[in-house]
Amino acid sequence: MQLYHSTPNKKDIIKGKKICINKKFNYNKYLEYILTNSHNMKTPEQLPGNYTKFGGSAPFMGHGIYCFDNEEDANVYQANCEVLEIHYEDECSKFDLDDEVVLLTVSDYLDELESKFSEDDTKLEKFSGWLNLIALLKLCLYDDFKTSEPAVGLILFILYYHKKIKRSDLLIRSFYVKIDVVGELEKKQKYFLISNKSKIEKMCWNMFT
Repeated sequence: MQLYHSTPNKKDIIKGKKICINKKFNYNKYLEYILTNSHNMKTPEQLPGNYTKFGGSAPFMGHGIYCFDNEEDANVYQANCEVLEIHYEDECSKFDLDDEVVLLTVSDYLDELESKFSEDDTKLEKFSGWLNLIALLKLCLYDDFKTSEPAVGLILFILYYHKKIKRSDLLIRSFYVKIDVVGELEKKQKYFLISNKSKIEKMCWNMFT
């Protein structure tokens, strides 16, 4: 399959012959902060997504190489960018977060974790942060992550940590983006996250960049 990566770092990629993944954002510290403060977060938009002390903005789906499935979206994604065409193995594991069945599975996993943290009444106070967070993440899920995009990456991190799911080679999710000046209208744009770089067959630059 062909994917398209928008980047301002063409020279670095050519020099290093690889794409370096930015892993500055610290999910462990982010989760610790959220668990401590989740009692103050009642609605999806209250989930923080940008904290300098954790490494900047929370990646929407976690760490990896973000791509599009078409060249046009990659070209207009950011100013002063260049488009890298990535040939990725067709035989790869995928976790499609646009799939209703997958989303239902994620919801079930959150229910399982909620039951786990609430089954012992003597530890409810200890796990109150987790229970508040899971309730918030379920609201984000039911709201289709319209105002809480970082919740997707946080949910995946938690499910990886509790070994509810295995990390797939490729993650897929469509997020809402504004398409007019005042931001009243919205559409969805599909993103692909490469988490397994070993499945990359080759890379080449758009002839116009």
